Amino acid sequence: MDTIVKAATAAEIQAFEARKEKALATQITPAGFAGSKSVPLTVPVQFDGKTYEAINLRRLKGKDFTQLQRLGDDEDLGLLTLISDAPAEVLAELDGDDFMLVSEAAELISGNGPNSQL
Repeated sequence: MDTIVKAATAAEIQAFEARKEKALATQITPAGFAGSKSVPLTVPVQFDGKTYEAINLRRLKGKDFTQLQRLGDDEDLGLLTLISDAPAEVLAELDGDDFMLVSEAAELISGNGPNSQL
């Protein structure tokens, strides 16, 4: 059977490409709202050629809860891995006091601590 194919115009191609791309949602952060926090480390950690002298944390997002459920057993380390700029290997190697400071900061910034920003 013969098939007739019509060439798409540039405008049709552009419209098709625009439909393929998903629009990204972005948060609109109010003035003075702390969406991130940096926690300096007393004992820096070196991993994969990089020295971590501070751990940077961000607030939880809705998509993080889905990923957190998939992590299973070690929720504390899983949570920190999701909201920090450090890989799990660095977080696991933190000095005990540093780990506690990072964990406390994560609670405060995620809205679970006594002085959280809700």
